[in-house]
Amino acid sequence: RLSEKEIRKLQKEQKKSEKEAEAEARTKEVEDMVKMMRFVLVADYVSDKDGSRASVRPGTNFLIIDSLKGSLQIEPEWATARSGVTGSILPGNIIKYEYRMTGRKKNAWSISMNYATAYGNYDITLTVKPDGYADAVIRGNTDRFRISAIGRQTGIINMYGQLGDIEEARIYKGILLSNQT
Repeated sequence: RLSEKEIRKLQKEQKKSEKEAEAEARTKEVEDMVKMMRFVLVADYVSDKDGSRASVRPGTNFLIIDSLKGSLQIEPEWATARSGVTGSILPGNIIKYEYRMTGRKKNAWSISMNYATAYGNYDITLTVKPDGYADAVIRGNTDRFRISAIGRQTGIINMYGQLGDIEEARIYKGILLSNQT
């Protein structure tokens, strides 16, 4: 018969192994999304090149990568509309997509891509941790369309959030910008 102390120790070990198995499964899921070029980054907040941050409403700021197609929507909290969503969806094509393992333990992902739209090209760099939390840096290289955050124009915006499955993501789409120039 086990003592109470031994039972607690076994329960603690069991919880630890369960957490490790969950973390391992999530890491594999993130790896699959990165390699298959099929994920959505849903932002919790955004910032501009000067570091000014804005909280964002859940599901209104996102980057979808679906094979060679993509969608980008930025909607700062200060923006409001009758529908509740004021962001504009910027559809585009993924021209270049490269990824590599990074970090001391080589367990995080670094992704770089070129996102081509009717309004110009954007260089996007993502750093994705094994648990799926990610930072994205989006750089516009055109003056015809600038990503606006924090209530002013900026050519660089950062998104912080979690990578997820496209079908399971809770996102709210705004106005679709035409692919026509």
